[in-house]
Amino acid sequence: MEFKYIDDVFSGISLDLEILKRKTQKNSILLYQHEGQLLATLNSIGNASNVNDPFLKFFEMAKVKDVDLALTPEYSCPWEVITNIINDNQSHPSMGKLWVIGCESNSLNNLSQFKQDYENEFITIYYDNELNENSGSFVDPVVYIFKSNINDEKKLTVLIQFKTRHMGVWGGGEIERDNIILGREIYVFRNTPTSIYLMTIICSEAMNFKDTLNEQVKQELDWLDKPYLILHPQFNPKPNHSNFIDFRKFVFLHDHKEIISLNWQLNSKVSDQELLTHKSSRSGFYIKSTQLNLNKQRINNNHL
Repeated sequence: MEFKYIDDVFSGISLDLEILKRKTQKNSILLYQHEGQLLATLNSIGNASNVNDPFLKFFEMAKVKDVDLALTPEYSCPWEVITNIINDNQSHPSMGKLWVIGCESNSLNNLSQFKQDYENEFITIYYDNELNENSGSFVDPVVYIFKSNINDEKKLTVLIQFKTRHMGVWGGGEIERDNIILGREIYVFRNTPTSIYLMTIICSEAMNFKDTLNEQVKQELDWLDKPYLILHPQFNPKPNHSNFIDFRKFVFLHDHKEIISLNWQLNSKVSDQELLTHKSSRSGFYIKSTQLNLNKQRINNNHL
Protein backbone atom coordinates (compact mmCIF):
# COMPACT_ATOMS: atom_id res chain seq x y z
CA MET A 1 0.00 0.00 0.00
CA GLU A 2 1.68 3.19 -1.25
CA PHE A 3 0.02 6.57 -0.78
CA LYS A 4 0.32 9.08 -3.62
CA TYR A 5 -0.84 12.68 -3.67
CA ILE A 6 -3.02 13.54 -6.64
CA ASP A 7 -0.60 16.29 -7.64
CA ASP A 8 2.20 13.71 -7.86
CA VAL A 9 0.10 11.49 -10.10
CA PHE A 10 -0.86 14.28 -12.53
CA SER A 11 1.90 16.80 -13.05
CA GLY A 12 0.51 20.34 -13.33
CA ILE A 13 -2.96 19.47 -12.01
CA SER A 14 -5.16 22.12 -10.40
CA LEU A 15 -8.17 20.99 -8.34
CA ASP A 16 -11.02 22.94 -6.80
CA LEU A 17 -13.30 20.18 -5.48
CA GLU A 18 -16.21 21.44 -3.37
CA ILE A 19 -16.05 18.48 -0.99
CA LEU A 20 -12.48 19.44 -0.03
CA LYS A 21 -13.09 23.11 0.71
CA ARG A 22 -12.79 24.22 4.33
CA LYS A 23 -15.93 26.31 4.54
CA THR A 24 -19.16 26.54 6.52
CA GLN A 25 -21.58 25.82 3.65
CA LYS A 26 -23.29 22.45 3.48
CA ASN A 27 -22.03 19.77 1.09
CA SER A 28 -24.38 17.61 -0.96
CA ILE A 29 -23.54 13.90 -1.06
CA LEU A 30 -25.36 11.16 -2.97
CA LEU A 31 -24.80 7.53 -1.97
CA TYR A 32 -26.08 4.43 -3.79
CA GLN A 33 -26.51 1.43 -1.51
CA HIS A 34 -26.81 -1.14 -4.28
CA GLU A 35 -29.14 -4.12 -3.91
CA GLY A 36 -28.13 -7.01 -6.11
CA GLN A 37 -26.76 -10.50 -6.51
CA LEU A 38 -22.98 -10.86 -6.77
CA LEU A 39 -21.51 -13.50 -9.04
CA ALA A 40 -17.88 -14.52 -8.45
CA THR A 41 -15.96 -16.64 -10.97
CA LEU A 42 -12.29 -17.36 -11.52
CA ASN A 43 -12.16 -14.49 -14.04
CA SER A 44 -14.46 -11.82 -12.67
CA ILE A 45 -16.57 -10.52 -9.78
CA GLY A 46 -19.67 -8.47 -10.48
CA ASN A 47 -23.43 -8.46 -10.81
CA ALA A 48 -25.21 -11.65 -11.78
CA SER A 49 -27.64 -9.67 -13.99
CA ASN A 50 -27.75 -6.44 -15.96
CA VAL A 51 -28.03 -3.48 -13.57
CA ASN A 52 -27.04 -0.69 -15.97
CA ASP A 53 -30.35 1.14 -15.70
CA PRO A 54 -30.40 1.95 -11.97
CA PHE A 55 -26.77 3.07 -12.10
CA LEU A 56 -27.41 5.32 -15.10
CA LYS A 57 -30.36 6.82 -13.21
CA PHE A 58 -28.19 7.31 -10.14
CA PHE A 59 -25.57 9.28 -12.07
CA GLU A 60 -28.28 11.20 -13.90
CA MET A 61 -29.56 12.25 -10.48
CA ALA A 62 -26.01 13.14 -9.38
CA LYS A 63 -25.68 15.34 -12.45
CA VAL A 64 -29.10 17.00 -12.14
CA LYS A 65 -28.67 17.67 -8.42
CA ASP A 66 -25.05 18.70 -9.07
CA VAL A 67 -23.90 16.93 -5.91
CA ASP A 68 -20.44 17.55 -4.53
CA LEU A 69 -19.73 13.84 -4.01
CA ALA A 70 -21.31 10.67 -5.44
CA LEU A 71 -20.29 7.23 -4.19
CA THR A 72 -21.14 3.60 -5.02
CA PRO A 73 -20.05 0.40 -3.21
CA GLU A 74 -17.26 -2.01 -4.10
CA TYR A 75 -17.82 -4.31 -7.12
CA SER A 76 -21.18 -2.69 -7.91
CA CYS A 77 -21.07 -0.50 -11.03
CA PRO A 78 -20.83 -2.06 -14.52
CA TRP A 79 -18.11 -0.78 -16.83
CA GLU A 80 -20.72 -0.09 -19.52
CA VAL A 81 -22.00 2.69 -17.27
CA ILE A 82 -18.50 4.18 -17.02
CA THR A 83 -18.11 4.22 -20.80
CA ASN A 84 -21.60 5.71 -21.17
CA ILE A 85 -20.65 8.58 -18.84
CA ILE A 86 -17.40 9.22 -20.71
CA ASN A 87 -19.05 9.08 -24.15
CA ASP A 88 -21.73 11.65 -23.30
CA ASN A 89 -20.37 15.12 -22.52
CA GLN A 90 -23.69 16.03 -20.92
CA SER A 91 -23.24 13.21 -18.40
CA HIS A 92 -19.88 14.38 -17.09
CA PRO A 93 -19.73 15.70 -13.52
CA SER A 94 -19.47 19.48 -13.33
CA MET A 95 -16.26 21.23 -12.43
CA GLY A 96 -15.68 20.93 -8.69
CA LYS A 97 -17.68 17.70 -8.30
CA LEU A 98 -16.25 14.26 -7.55
CA TRP A 99 -17.71 10.86 -8.44
CA VAL A 100 -16.15 7.84 -6.73
CA ILE A 101 -17.39 4.65 -8.32
CA GLY A 102 -16.87 1.14 -6.99
CA CYS A 103 -16.85 -0.93 -10.17
CA GLU A 104 -17.16 -4.55 -11.15
CA SER A 105 -13.82 -6.27 -11.56
CA ASN A 106 -11.85 -5.89 -14.77
CA SER A 107 -8.76 -7.37 -16.40
CA LEU A 108 -5.59 -5.39 -17.05
CA ASN A 109 -5.92 -6.18 -20.76
CA ASN A 110 -9.40 -4.67 -20.84
CA LEU A 111 -8.21 -1.59 -18.97
CA SER A 112 -5.37 -1.13 -21.44
CA GLN A 113 -7.92 -1.20 -24.27
CA PHE A 114 -10.20 1.14 -22.30
CA LYS A 115 -7.42 3.69 -21.99
CA GLN A 116 -6.54 3.34 -25.66
CA ASP A 117 -10.18 3.80 -26.73
CA TYR A 118 -11.15 6.75 -24.55
CA GLU A 119 -8.09 8.83 -23.72
CA ASN A 120 -7.73 11.89 -25.94
CA GLU A 121 -6.87 15.59 -25.76
CA PHE A 122 -9.94 16.23 -23.58
CA ILE A 123 -9.84 13.10 -21.40
CA THR A 124 -6.93 11.81 -19.33
CA ILE A 125 -6.92 8.32 -17.82
CA TYR A 126 -4.47 6.96 -15.25
CA TYR A 127 -3.99 3.68 -13.45
CA ASP A 128 -0.99 1.72 -12.22
CA ASN A 129 -0.09 -0.23 -15.36
CA GLU A 130 3.01 -1.90 -13.93
CA LEU A 131 1.24 -4.66 -12.02
CA ASN A 132 2.04 -8.31 -12.60
CA GLU A 133 -0.85 -9.46 -14.77
CA ASN A 134 0.24 -13.07 -14.33
CA SER A 135 -0.44 -12.90 -10.59
CA GLY A 136 -4.21 -13.19 -11.08
CA SER A 137 -7.18 -12.71 -13.38
CA PHE A 138 -8.72 -9.40 -12.39
CA VAL A 139 -8.37 -6.18 -10.40
CA ASP A 140 -10.90 -4.67 -7.99
CA PRO A 141 -11.21 -1.01 -9.09
CA VAL A 142 -12.57 2.23 -7.75
CA VAL A 143 -12.92 4.83 -10.51
CA TYR A 144 -12.67 8.54 -9.74
CA ILE A 145 -14.29 10.79 -12.35
CA PHE A 146 -13.87 14.55 -12.06
CA LYS A 147 -12.87 17.61 -14.04
CA SER A 148 -9.56 19.33 -13.47
CA ASN A 149 -7.14 21.73 -15.05
CA ILE A 150 -3.91 20.06 -16.10
CA ASN A 151 -1.26 22.47 -17.32
CA ASP A 152 -4.05 25.05 -17.80
CA GLU A 153 -6.12 22.70 -19.97
CA LYS A 154 -9.55 21.56 -18.79
CA LYS A 155 -9.74 17.76 -18.74
CA LEU A 156 -12.22 15.09 -17.77
CA THR A 157 -9.99 13.07 -15.47
CA VAL A 158 -10.44 9.34 -14.86
CA LEU A 159 -8.28 7.91 -12.09
CA ILE A 160 -8.51 4.18 -11.35
CA GLN A 161 -7.39 2.79 -7.99
CA PHE A 162 -7.03 -0.95 -7.34
CA LYS A 163 -7.67 -2.79 -4.10
CA THR A 164 -4.40 -3.68 -2.38
CA ARG A 165 -5.55 -6.40 0.04
CA HIS A 166 -7.97 -9.28 -0.55
CA MET A 167 -10.82 -9.96 1.85
CA GLY A 168 -9.93 -13.57 2.66
CA VAL A 169 -12.51 -16.31 2.67
CA TRP A 170 -15.59 -14.61 4.11
CA GLY A 171 -18.73 -15.12 2.06
CA GLY A 172 -16.95 -17.09 -0.64
CA GLY A 173 -14.00 -14.71 -0.61
CA GLU A 174 -11.55 -17.45 -1.56
CA ILE A 175 -12.27 -16.62 -5.23
CA GLU A 176 -11.06 -13.06 -4.67
CA ARG A 177 -8.12 -14.28 -2.58
CA ASP A 178 -6.95 -16.72 -5.23
CA ASN A 179 -7.57 -14.68 -8.39
CA ILE A 180 -7.24 -10.95 -7.66
CA ILE A 181 -4.31 -8.90 -8.94
CA LEU A 182 -3.50 -6.71 -5.97
CA GLY A 183 -2.89 -3.01 -6.49
CA ARG A 184 -0.17 -0.93 -4.86
CA GLU A 185 -1.29 2.71 -4.86
CA ILE A 186 -3.83 4.68 -2.83
CA TYR A 187 -4.44 8.23 -4.06
CA VAL A 188 -4.79 11.21 -1.75
CA PHE A 189 -6.85 14.12 -3.07
CA ARG A 190 -6.35 17.73 -1.98
CA ASN A 191 -7.12 21.08 -3.55
CA THR A 192 -4.09 22.63 -1.86
CA PRO A 193 -1.82 21.59 1.04
CA THR A 194 -4.20 23.47 3.37
CA SER A 195 -7.50 21.98 2.12
CA ILE A 196 -9.34 18.89 3.35
CA TYR A 197 -7.68 15.67 2.21
CA LEU A 198 -9.60 12.64 0.82
CA MET A 199 -8.70 9.00 0.23
CA THR A 200 -10.58 5.78 -0.52
CA ILE A 201 -9.95 2.60 1.46
CA ILE A 202 -11.56 -0.35 -0.32
CA CYS A 203 -13.25 -2.83 2.04
CA SER A 204 -10.59 -5.16 3.53
CA GLU A 205 -7.81 -2.59 3.09
CA ALA A 206 -9.12 -1.21 6.38
CA MET A 207 -7.80 -4.30 8.14
CA ASN A 208 -4.13 -3.34 7.72
CA PHE A 209 -4.58 0.44 7.56
CA LYS A 210 -3.19 0.89 11.08
CA ASP A 211 -0.02 -1.06 10.28
CA THR A 212 0.50 0.79 7.02
CA LEU A 213 0.07 4.21 8.58
CA ASN A 214 3.32 4.09 10.55
CA GLU A 215 4.95 7.22 11.93
CA GLN A 216 6.86 7.97 8.72
CA VAL A 217 3.73 7.66 6.58
CA LYS A 218 1.77 9.81 9.00
CA GLN A 219 4.35 12.55 8.58
CA GLU A 220 4.33 12.23 4.79
CA LEU A 221 0.54 12.51 4.73
CA ASP A 222 0.39 15.21 7.42
CA TRP A 223 -2.07 12.87 9.09
CA LEU A 224 -1.99 14.40 12.55
CA ASP A 225 -2.80 17.96 11.51
CA LYS A 226 -4.89 17.80 8.34
CA PRO A 227 -8.63 17.06 8.14
CA TYR A 228 -9.29 13.82 6.26
CA LEU A 229 -12.43 12.44 4.62
CA ILE A 230 -12.06 8.67 4.19
CA LEU A 231 -14.38 6.84 1.81
CA HIS A 232 -14.87 3.15 2.58
CA PRO A 233 -16.82 1.36 -0.20
CA GLN A 234 -17.43 -2.31 0.56
CA PHE A 235 -18.91 -5.62 -0.42
CA ASN A 236 -18.69 -6.92 3.11
CA PRO A 237 -20.65 -9.78 4.73
CA LYS A 238 -19.26 -8.93 8.19
CA PRO A 239 -19.05 -5.13 8.47
CA ASN A 240 -19.38 -5.43 12.25
CA HIS A 241 -16.22 -7.56 12.54
CA SER A 242 -13.76 -6.34 15.17
CA ASN A 243 -11.15 -5.53 12.48
CA PHE A 244 -13.43 -2.91 10.93
CA ILE A 245 -14.38 -1.48 14.30
CA ASP A 246 -10.65 -1.23 15.13
CA PHE A 247 -10.08 0.59 11.84
CA ARG A 248 -12.56 3.29 12.80
CA LYS A 249 -11.16 3.50 16.32
CA PHE A 250 -7.68 4.02 14.90
CA VAL A 251 -8.86 6.76 12.54
CA PHE A 252 -10.60 8.56 15.38
CA LEU A 253 -7.55 8.58 17.61
CA HIS A 254 -6.93 11.94 15.95
CA ASP A 255 -9.29 14.84 15.40
CA HIS A 256 -10.78 16.16 12.15
CA LYS A 257 -11.30 12.77 10.53
CA GLU A 258 -14.57 11.51 9.02
CA ILE A 259 -15.50 8.21 7.37
CA ILE A 260 -18.25 7.46 4.87
CA SER A 261 -18.83 3.71 4.79
CA LEU A 262 -20.98 2.26 1.99
CA ASN A 263 -21.83 -1.42 1.77
CA TRP A 264 -24.30 -3.31 -0.43
CA GLN A 265 -27.95 -3.25 0.68
CA LEU A 266 -29.01 -5.80 3.29
CA ASN A 267 -31.17 -7.90 0.91
CA SER A 268 -28.24 -8.49 -1.45
CA LYS A 269 -26.92 -11.97 -2.15
CA VAL A 270 -23.72 -13.81 -3.03
CA SER A 271 -24.84 -16.29 -5.66
CA ASP A 272 -28.01 -17.60 -3.95
CA GLN A 273 -26.87 -16.99 -0.35
CA GLU A 274 -27.69 -13.96 1.79
CA LEU A 275 -24.83 -11.46 2.01
CA LEU A 276 -25.74 -9.98 5.40
CA THR A 277 -27.08 -12.66 7.69
CA HIS A 278 -27.10 -10.20 10.61
CA LYS A 279 -29.21 -7.76 8.54
CA SER A 280 -26.94 -4.78 9.04
CA SER A 281 -24.88 -3.28 6.23
CA ARG A 282 -23.22 -0.69 8.50
CA SER A 283 -23.38 1.95 5.77
CA GLY A 284 -23.21 5.43 7.23
CA PHE A 285 -21.30 8.54 8.24
CA TYR A 286 -18.82 8.09 11.06
CA ILE A 287 -17.96 11.38 12.77
CA LYS A 288 -16.09 12.21 15.95
CA SER A 289 -17.54 15.42 17.30
CA THR A 290 -18.87 17.01 20.46
CA GLN A 291 -21.02 19.37 18.38
CA LEU A 292 -23.64 16.93 17.09
CA ASN A 293 -27.20 17.34 18.28
CA LEU A 294 -28.12 13.80 19.32
CA ASN A 295 -31.55 14.68 20.66
CA LYS A 296 -33.83 11.67 20.15
CA GLN A 297 -36.58 13.71 18.51
CA ARG A 298 -34.15 15.25 16.03
CA ILE A 299 -32.74 11.84 15.10
CA ASN A 300 -36.23 10.42 14.61
CA ASN A 301 -37.31 13.39 12.50
CA ASN A 302 -34.22 13.10 10.32
CA HIS A 303 -34.77 9.39 9.90
CA LEU A 304 -38.37 9.92 8.82
